[in-house]
Amino acid sequence: MNREKCILFCRISSIGQQEGFSLEAQERIGNEYALRKNFHLIKTWKVTESAWTDAVRKQFNEMLEFVCKSGIKHILLYNADRLSRNVQDFANIEQLIKKYDLNIHFTSSNRIINKKSSPFEKFAWLMETGMSVTYSDNISERVKLSFVEKLKKGQFYSKAPIGYKNNQITHQIELDSQMADVVKTVFSTFLTGKYSVRTLYTELKNIGIRSARGKIISAKNLYNILNNPIYCGYIIYNDVRYNLSHTKIISEEAFNSANSLFKRRHYRRLKHTFSYSHLIRCGTCKGLLVGSKAKKKYIYYACSKHIKHDGVRYYNEKELEKILLKVIEENEIKLKDYEVILQTYFDIAKAEENPKLGKKEESEKRLKILEDKLQKLLDAYLERIIDKNMYVTKKAQLETEIASFRGNSRDASNYNPNWEQDSKEFFELCVSMKTTYLNGNSQKKAELLRKISSNFYVNGEDVDYQREGAFQFGINDPSCVNWLGSRDSNPDSMIQSHESCRWTTPQWISELS
Repeated sequence: MNREKCILFCRISSIGQQEGFSLEAQERIGNEYALRKNFHLIKTWKVTESAWTDAVRKQFNEMLEFVCKSGIKHILLYNADRLSRNVQDFANIEQLIKKYDLNIHFTSSNRIINKKSSPFEKFAWLMETGMSVTYSDNISERVKLSFVEKLKKGQFYSKAPIGYKNNQITHQIELDSQMADVVKTVFSTFLTGKYSVRTLYTELKNIGIRSARGKIISAKNLYNILNNPIYCGYIIYNDVRYNLSHTKIISEEAFNSANSLFKRRHYRRLKHTFSYSHLIRCGTCKGLLVGSKAKKKYIYYACSKHIKHDGVRYYNEKELEKILLKVIEENEIKLKDYEVILQTYFDIAKAEENPKLGKKEESEKRLKILEDKLQKLLDAYLERIIDKNMYVTKKAQLETEIASFRGNSRDASNYNPNWEQDSKEFFELCVSMKTTYLNGNSQKKAELLRKISSNFYVNGEDVDYQREGAFQFGINDPSCVNWLGSRDSNPDSMIQSHESCRWTTPQWISELS
């Protein structure tokens, strides 16, 4: 007499379920059930996986596929929640029961679900599935609430990322000095703008950067590092920002700069590097002028839209540099005007910069006091010196005041302690830029032009652009308002009104350095 074939599916959600509900216990009960029913047990699945995410239910789906292909009619499980903890799976299993005439055996209760089951039996199965869903939802909700409570206290709730380690006593994360230096190297190298994540991986591999275990840091881990705000002191959880109390590895400005690099357009890899790539556009259609090489030595730039405008199909690089020389001449300062312009600028800028310095120092001092008060308030709450209501009220007041002073500190942070040196270097650049341009190679010329603007529109012999950084105010361009306003440039006539100066904001000077 041929015995009917069956399979046994044993599942736990995590290693933590091993106690009292182990895979071995489920297997033993399933074997005893098959023996009582005189089934031939041909295969057993022992699985540790969640019933929630499709991506991790690989073995569950393999089991269903095996059953459908082999023609087996009996599936043994310990109870309903071993099969499913979501309603979608319940509906899918019910369809399979009808299509393949399956029998689902729950070994703990000796119940069988098949297409002949009564409405009451199916309802009881659905209720068990619903109870499993509710149980899982409650666990998920409690875990999320515990995460939020930790984040509100400035604590990280999970395994420490690269660069940190978990402190089992304080239940917080702290610096891993060796890997923190690696994280700093990753950011500083990436922020040079010379690398993608893939080329950064190759560069770090070549210079010998390794993890704490001596392994090469993968490109995936590099991407995770560069996109994780925890390194600058905060985390985003459920679209809410939480500031954490652990030691920062990088500044928030550095993290934002790295993050913005990912948003740049990804260009195809070129066989040759062209100095004016992504700098010059067609003045007619605004398309980029793309470089190409002919006879291994001649470089040409043509509109990327492959359109011939006004009889101009392409520009020779040398011809293009002659056209762009106009830009240099428009932004050059004549040597005879240099001393007057520099001294006038210093006189006005000093009057503006000194108050900024005092305001910045005052804001930073007050901010430090408020942050210390906030920490003491948290300590008092944790030590049960004050109750929760008082803690919440005082915390809200302090955070409001801190946010206000941080805004004031940012407003005052425009102060640049090196503004005099930066300013002098900038004006010296403006005096010598034509000589530098004429004597430099194409790469040096492109670097100089990029300080003036990021986009130049060339149409025949004409070039149009919008100044950026320090150059946005114009220097010798007749079409712009003269930055001296109504001021006389004669060195003997230095007494002028403050309002007549159009160029009185020194902080932008540092953008060029």
